[in-house]
Amino acid sequence: MRALVLLAALLAPISEDESRLGNAGIGAAGGAAGGAVAKGLSRVLNPQTGASVKQMIAEGVTPTPGQTLGGAFRRTEEAAKSIPFIGEGIRKAEAKGIQDFNRAALNRVLSPIGKKSTAIGNEGVEQARNFVSSSYDDALKSLKRVDIDTPFSNQLARISGMTQTLPDDIQRQFNNIMTTQVTDKLTPAGTMSAEQFKTVTSEIGKLAQGYKGATNSFDQNQLGDALFAVRKSLMDLAGRMNPSAKEAIGKADKAYAQLLRVENAASKAQDGIFMPSQLATAARQMDKSSRKVSSAQGKALMQDFSQQGRDVYQTHCLTLERLTGPS
Repeated sequence: MRALVLLAALLAPISEDESRLGNAGIGAAGGAAGGAVAKGLSRVLNPQTGASVKQMIAEGVTPTPGQTLGGAFRRTEEAAKSIPFIGEGIRKAEAKGIQDFNRAALNRVLSPIGKKSTAIGNEGVEQARNFVSSSYDDALKSLKRVDIDTPFSNQLARISGMTQTLPDDIQRQFNNIMTTQVTDKLTPAGTMSAEQFKTVTSEIGKLAQGYKGATNSFDQNQLGDALFAVRKSLMDLAGRMNPSAKEAIGKADKAYAQLLRVENAASKAQDGIFMPSQLATAARQMDKSSRKVSSAQGKALMQDFSQQGRDVYQTHCLTLERLTGPS
């Protein structure tokens, strides 16, 4: 009962002149309950508080009191969802936490390029993509032209060789893309203008994402991987052409790679508001390491963040999977 009183007080609306501690003290209605409030609040900052909760708070996510305090408080909070008014407050707090998680994920994406998200959902994902695109433009501003060099030609030959194990129609798709998006854009001297180069890398990135996102098609997913490799080789080429831009390109590349995971998760969610479980699935699916070793070791891109979110919002994730099937 004390846990329920505490949770109700902590979830109560507050004005500018009130504090959650004040609400809790009023709602406790007695010294014993008040002691439970103080003890519960102290545990929020206790070293025993779960590492995932601490990390979520550090990322700007606000878990519910039950998620923060854990144990009996978490069990009481879950049970209290069926109680009128209190249950509604808990569900609103949980929904707010998921929104916070989405914003934190977008800020994680944008951190390498020094940007912050001001929106979430489909709007937030589009905003993040625009920020990343602009970061590439800024990195390539000083680039006058790109000259195809031997390292790039060798890399392209290796990537092309990788596609030889794929079905003939997939090989033809890859070769056609290379012809229309790379070869046909080059001058006879093997050069490309900076503006043309930006267009080429953008288009290949879009195609790669489309093929990589194809459902139930291993071969198209492999084609997407090959195109991502081509895009990476193109950006490496730009770095060799202009060493001063190399660091900025590297930061944009990291933001772009993280963005792809978030876009994957958002594409499977209503209005682009995704669950931690959906981001965790995207991180695992897009792990390019051999036999997904990085995922097995917990080192895949965005895996740490998504898993911490899943730890905190495990009940939400399981509920979603029961309703829609495993993500």
